[in-house]
Amino acid sequence: MDGVPVHMVADDSPGGPPKRISTIKGIKVISLSDLVRGKLTVGLEAIHRAKDIADVVELIRVVPLKKDFAAKLPKHLRSAFKGLVEQVHGKRHTYLPAAQFWKKYA
Repeated sequence: MDGVPVHMVADDSPGGPPKRISTIKGIKVISLSDLVRGKLTVGLEAIHRAKDIADVVELIRVVPLKKDFAAKLPKHLRSAFKGLVEQVHGKRHTYLPAAQFWKKYA
């Protein structure tokens, strides 16, 4: 595949090597839990890797991931992950119930 950027994950990557690797249409990919584990690990270790935390926040929002996903992560990362989930999916701050809000503004 010419012109396609490829990111290699080494066995000595922060957070350790991927635990699960799948092949989709001939391309090796890591599991979502391995991706979150790696990004959360490096993001928490160094402020210059804050984009990795932002990537986890975006995954929590878009997929969406809930607190129960933390069970798929190493114990030392679970609390941080749950904290991010609480901030992303926290209580709504609208004066209208969600259904009415979307009906009015969608």
